Amino acid sequence: MPHIVIECSENFSKHVSMPDLIAAIHNAASQTGIFPFGGIRTRAFISQHYETADSPSHLHPQNSQCHLRLTLGAGRTLAAKEKACKHIYHAGLQFLEKQNMLDYPKQVFSFTAKEAPATLSYKHNNIHSYLQSRKRV
Repeated sequence: MPHIVIECSENFSKHVSMPDLIAAIHNAASQTGIFPFGGIRTRAFISQHYETADSPSHLHPQNSQCHLRLTLGAGRTLAAKEKACKHIYHAGLQFLEKQNMLDYPKQVFSFTAKEAPATLSYKHNNIHSYLQSRKRV
């Protein structure tokens, strides 16, 4: 963990380099120092079917949305989680500012985080040993 899912409306994705957004968010998570590099997963889903604010979208095609959803494992202090979440969110804002998207009419950028209890988190992962062999953990 963490897993970061970026959900965007199709019209949002047409104005942003999605691979660069994924990289910016992924790198920000790595920079927090509270997640093992081998546990960070970042992916994006672009929705063709959506409504935003005063839609219907065929009447307001400029209404766009992007939401970051972070799921992290248990075991960190609230202060550490808040600091990491703010860092990731602000990295997203900085990226959008560089893409001139903060002034784009009628766009929504949001972020939420939730903690997965250890008793409800199951995984098989051999990437940590692979990264260790490459000296990157």
